[in-house]
Amino acid sequence: MRPAPGLDISQHSRKKEIRTAMRPVDMAHLWCSTFLRHGPGDGMAEHMLDSIDKALLNIIQGGFPLKAEPYEELGRMAGVSGDEALSRVRRLVEAGVVRKVGPFFDARKMGSASTLCAVHVPPENIEHVASVVNSRPEVTHNYQRDGVPNLWFTVIAPSKEAIGEVISDICERAGICRVHNIPASKMFKVKVDLKVE
Repeated sequence: MRPAPGLDISQHSRKKEIRTAMRPVDMAHLWCSTFLRHGPGDGMAEHMLDSIDKALLNIIQGGFPLKAEPYEELGRMAGVSGDEALSRVRRLVEAGVVRKVGPFFDARKMGSASTLCAVHVPPENIEHVASVVNSRPEVTHNYQRDGVPNLWFTVIAPSKEAIGEVISDICERAGICRVHNIPASKMFKVKVDLKVE
């Protein structure tokens, strides 16, 4: 299995992201976030980042412009053209300095329900189960982790009942007997921006 880049910014994470995708949903209450890679061997060496790259990295972590022409605005904020801002961000993504530039959705504010699910899957069945999990449009993240349970995924659906239907379908098609359904009882949003100097 070749893991895709993970969302965790810790160089010590054992998490392997199997798939991350944001599905088209109601765009109300949208905010953007960027995940930076750091640590030895990750992406471009810090000395290769010039002052404009650093400015762009600091801006896009917590203030990506939500406008019709976001890179024009991003460029203006960093003192370059929109085309240059886009080119530089692409280069940072391709180099592995930035893992992802994309939206996060607050499911509750959008009137939806969400949950974290966990299941233990024998290693020889991970690919099959992950493909079943990933086939559902309601699944936003799917990670393999060390330990038991070893496959974790999040589900966003219009209601708790719809989440139950998604989980039942995954169990039936993947041959899973038990999925731990772990809805949040209280939401904590920890915002971490890594200042690039």
